[in-house]
Amino acid sequence: MTAGGRATFRLLGPVAVLDPAGTPVPVGGPRRRALLAALLLHRGTSLPVERLVGMLWPDPPPPTASTMVHGAVAAIRRALEPSAPHVLVTRDSGYVLEVPAEWVDAARFEHALEAGRRLLATSPQRASGLLAEALAEWRGSALGGVEEPFA
Repeated sequence: MTAGGRATFRLLGPVAVLDPAGTPVPVGGPRRRALLAALLLHRGTSLPVERLVGMLWPDPPPPTASTMVHGAVAAIRRALEPSAPHVLVTRDSGYVLEVPAEWVDAARFEHALEAGRRLLATSPQRASGLLAEALAEWRGSALGGVEEPFA
């Protein structure tokens, strides 16, 4: 499912991005998907390169880890550009993914779950619909394919 003609970012199952037509965006291999997941989990917050290195590699990281993060960010930007331009930005010596909540399946799940819970006592039928909507966001284990400890 796409989010109103916009790109969709998926965390509730295998980590993925869909373009507005619902076609998977090839963001790259496991390390890039892990980086994308880290940025999505901290959506709207600038993550310093050193923190990303710590999230993506065990101690000690390889000597070129910072360079690899910069390269992975550049590759993810190129992949996202046609579907979601200018959403992965550099800020405060780090990177931030600036995407609206409705573009992220986990945020849509949380919103529908909370709304459904609020309505349980007063409108069980509406609550049931919202809770079913929340569950429909799931496609498997959260952060599927991401093996890093932060996941």
